Amino acid sequence: MTDQRIPERPVEQLVSEAVGALSTSGAGADLLGAAGIAPGEARLQATVAADPGALAAFLEEAYERLAPGGELSLTLQREGSTTLSGRVEALRDLLSGMAFGAGFEQIHVQAGTERAIELTAVRSAKLPPLERRQVLSVVMPVYNEAGTASQVVEALLAKQIDGIDLELVIVESNSTDGSREAMQAYGADPRVTLVLEERPQGKGHAVRAGLAAASGDFVLIQDADLEYDLDDYEAVLEPLRRIEAGFVLGYRKRTDGARFGVRHFESQVIASVAMNLANIAFLHLFNAVYGAKLRDPFTMYKVFRRECLTGLRLECNRFDFDWELAGKLLRAGYRPIEVPVTYRSRSFSEGKKVSVLRDPWSWVVACFKYRFAPLWR
Repeated sequence: MTDQRIPERPVEQLVSEAVGALSTSGAGADLLGAAGIAPGEARLQATVAADPGALAAFLEEAYERLAPGGELSLTLQREGSTTLSGRVEALRDLLSGMAFGAGFEQIHVQAGTERAIELTAVRSAKLPPLERRQVLSVVMPVYNEAGTASQVVEALLAKQIDGIDLELVIVESNSTDGSREAMQAYGADPRVTLVLEERPQGKGHAVRAGLAAASGDFVLIQDADLEYDLDDYEAVLEPLRRIEAGFVLGYRKRTDGARFGVRHFESQVIASVAMNLANIAFLHLFNAVYGAKLRDPFTMYKVFRRECLTGLRLECNRFDFDWELAGKLLRAGYRPIEVPVTYRSRSFSEGKKVSVLRDPWSWVVACFKYRFAPLWR
């Protein structure tokens, strides 16, 4: 730990030092009342929201004073006897986003006491993200996708995004159709990180291995097929780059103008109708269990600040990983912005790997299990 560590300061003192005595209940109540939050339940939020510029200034000062790798510990303390009443999650997205924007990493926000929130972070060796080129880590699991995987990789390596450098993390799960050899051909490219699994253990397992290897500011999960359009990257990244959100969902829109469902299989019409109906049922289940109003939490295009995963416990190995990741990020306080993306579904005859007999049951289990399972490692 560096000897330049900035001492802990309650947010009341921080705001007072930066802009004068602003932590009055009246000012905070007026501001938060407009947001629909009861003043008696949100004194801490009132102080932070009353002048977020003060907190931003403090974080900028911390970045300047700390050496790279130096640790920051900031306590946001509520005055009086009232507790936080579960408001930690409501503030996590705001506070972690501000710390990320100021140039910190390994960010974690948690309850310290009943009346305090603790933010811990490490000063990055990089410039703050808005002052440099940002890095997008694309995590791409590959298993028996010889027909499309190389095409996707070539398109990704050719893609140019203004102000963004790309890191491609390919996780190959010992395919039997030549995909492994095709992916190894890209191993020498400095933009490619190649993770070779000894055996296939499921898409979720491969994605988790890719997340562990990713080093970018942002992470996007990309399948090795052609269902999604790479031209949508800019749209799903924009809220993250502006630090408007820590988590973005690219909700699927079909390209054929149809209004019902996201899937249409030309040769398997009954299967596509059944899957669309099931998707609607699962969507209502997910939203009911997690108290959300999302359009498409099961989309593969889940895009987020890598820092959102700090300390988060993830364990699913199959397609239930989609449910676990979305549910746990919601529970952690990250409220996704949903951005429409183009989607062309492929059928089972074209290589879709979901098992209609096995996977739906695991999704139901995951829905309820990860609503209550421990969030943090």
